[in-house]
Amino acid sequence: MSSNEIRREDVEQHRQGQAMGGGIG
Repeated sequence: MSSNEIRREDVEQHRQGQAMGGGIG
């Protein structure tokens, strides 16, 4: 897995957290 892939997943998780109203990051 390349750094770009990991970053992409992290961004997706962060967006999901915001949508759910969670404070991630």
